[in-house]
Amino acid sequence: MQSTSADTLLALRLEPQEMEALYRQRPEGFAEALADALDRRPDDLVLQTWAARLDLAPVAEREEAPPAWRFASVLTPERALGLLGLTVTLIALAGTWAKVPSILGWTTWDYQQNSEVYRADQFYQRYLPFAVLLPLVGLFVARYRPSARTVAAVGGAVLGLLAVQSFRPIDTDPGTLSIIHLPLTLLSLGGVAALGARWRNAEARLGFLQLMGETVALAGVFLLGGAILIGLTIALFNAIGVQVEAFVFEWVAVYGAIGVLPVGALLASQRVEAARLAPLVARVFGPLALVVFAAYVPTLILSGGLGDRDSLLILNVALVAVLALVILMEAERPDRPRVWTDGVAAALVGLALVADLFAFGSIASRLAGGLTPNRLAVVGMNLLVAVHFAGLVMPLARRAVGAGPGPEDAWTARFLTVYALWSLTVVLVFPILF
Repeated sequence: MQSTSADTLLALRLEPQEMEALYRQRPEGFAEALADALDRRPDDLVLQTWAARLDLAPVAEREEAPPAWRFASVLTPERALGLLGLTVTLIALAGTWAKVPSILGWTTWDYQQNSEVYRADQFYQRYLPFAVLLPLVGLFVARYRPSARTVAAVGGAVLGLLAVQSFRPIDTDPGTLSIIHLPLTLLSLGGVAALGARWRNAEARLGFLQLMGETVALAGVFLLGGAILIGLTIALFNAIGVQVEAFVFEWVAVYGAIGVLPVGALLASQRVEAARLAPLVARVFGPLALVVFAAYVPTLILSGGLGDRDSLLILNVALVAVLALVILMEAERPDRPRVWTDGVAAALVGLALVADLFAFGSIASRLAGGLTPNRLAVVGMNLLVAVHFAGLVMPLARRAVGAGPGPEDAWTARFLTVYALWSLTVVLVFPILF
């Protein structure tokens, strides 16, 4: 068997049969050698053809902080099948992890001699975000193949978060806040795993947002289809006198719910621009959201504002949804001076900013009664969203009336880092401060 190295590939690059034989003997070694060969001769068309076949990132994309990042490309059948097998394995492991309380027979509430036994609900509070999102992070590592240093950094961060969540008290306000903010922290690590050295690039970060938007849109379709399938399955078995509800809801639904995100991400990473679902969803729901906020903002002002943090938290979730819709509309916007979505995006951001500021003013006075972790977390996120919207509203409005360009990608790209750091602060620092 001939050795597979960069020198071998360079020597045999004009011998297609020999190259094919080397690839079939050692596919992984061939890919590594091909990367080294491309570093030496980046303009060689034969090597570039093999790189395209193996979905190997070109040399320009492997250098430090290149200017662009593509989240979707057509994979070879072998690569797609391998990623599918990995995805199924990750879903199976995560689903089994989520079923540990059932497997071990842990109870929800149990006290013995005033000492609380480890409860199933505590297990889910600590580990459910990991079970749901770690398959997604693992898929990003396999799909986009970051450097070993990036993989080690992401893996170490995940292990650190897992250790923190395993030993901290979670029946406190800081513990609850850590559970709420942990998904955003894990998604941020997933973004680092997908982008690698390109995480500093604004266009690459927005590309990752597009990937997540497409993933969520496909996951929603899968959830709807899964719910219909579960209903039909139960109805069919009930018709013949077999009760399968317990098994379906306790096992099948759990694995299915955990699997929608990684499967959606795997498909989204292969969908060409014309086949993407998320921009269509944004263009449909953007005007609908505008109608809702056009009715909500006057009602909010006339009612005197929001008087509790729970209401403000719900509003913040709605504002994040508005931000996602605007980003998706911007991502797939045609390259023309003005399009109809410009007015929708500008009005939507403007109304959302008014709602955010008015709600913030109505609840910020509560801080005078004392600084609590819940108040600080909710008001802090509210303030961040307000600043983000404030940087978007004027450029969107100017473009909507044909008076200037739209917002720069760097503004939203920088705020992704701000959100990630805020979520990490809530997860790690709040339990220390409070």
